[in-house]
Amino acid sequence: MAAMTPLTTKALTDIDRVAAAQNAVDDDANSFWSEFGKVHRDHIARYGFETFKRHVTGYGSWQITKFSSRFTLRCLAALLRRGKLPALARVDWRDKDPMPIWGKAVSDRNSATQRLRAYALWCGLIWQYAALFDELDCLRLTEPALGRPLPVRLHGRLISQDIAIAALDMNAMATIVPLRTKRRILEIGAGYGRFAYVFRSLFPDVEYTIADISPALAVSQNYLTAVMGGRKFAFVLPHELDAMPDHSFDLVINISSFDEMPQAVQNRYLQRIDRLCRGHLYVSGYHHHGGERIGLDDLPYPHDWTLLLNHRHEVFPVWCEKVFAI
Repeated sequence: MAAMTPLTTKALTDIDRVAAAQNAVDDDANSFWSEFGKVHRDHIARYGFETFKRHVTGYGSWQITKFSSRFTLRCLAALLRRGKLPALARVDWRDKDPMPIWGKAVSDRNSATQRLRAYALWCGLIWQYAALFDELDCLRLTEPALGRPLPVRLHGRLISQDIAIAALDMNAMATIVPLRTKRRILEIGAGYGRFAYVFRSLFPDVEYTIADISPALAVSQNYLTAVMGGRKFAFVLPHELDAMPDHSFDLVINISSFDEMPQAVQNRYLQRIDRLCRGHLYVSGYHHHGGERIGLDDLPYPHDWTLLLNHRHEVFPVWCEKVFAI
């Protein structure tokens, strides 16, 4: 059990405040996300907000701990096809307390070591893959220490899959969307704020609004305020979007959450975006989804939206990216 620091106390207070503000008819108040949120709150209370990147899961990070992961192998193949012999990333073993990785304690020391090494291999490969497309120079950014990211280094530098994947999203978006002209950004479902950190670092003058639920909304608010300051950030619950005026945003972003929502919630967000946005929508996630969920290829987008990009990931074959003009 970690000491209850002021930052952890504030984060937990904000998580509870946001959860209380989500009434019974709030869009995302379904059992899956409710239970997921309780686990995240419990981990933050147990291990501390200062280490949340090691034990809060599901915010767009791939929990790869096997050398034989299909994503690791596909990333390696993609680099080799381009004639790139990748360097190996390594775990910085000076970090003596790796903690439970993503909330999972590993009693076997050798098993824990192998998991970390497999994760480091993956991080190094996806970082070098992202560098092939990084016209925006996203990878010059340093992974913030807050959250205590897993200690993976490439050529002596701390790297992370979060910045690498955000760089892939940013550069894919930039092939279609004139990002330098965008001033009012809405991100729906921002997780802990990894993409917002990259976007605002590159374009510091934009007004950036995050709409999300508990605990993610409180986590991103505390994280982004600590690492970037709160200026030009706004944090709202989904139903608060309904009180905003038409055409409030010129770019809306959703990464890996529309495809996890019930269909009624997806439809409501599409209606909100149609009213709130005049500009572009960027979405990424599963193109098809099993069970009751609907993937991005099957959403009922408004007929007057123009599809400008529809791209399948080379490394993540289950994943697609879309850009619409609205």
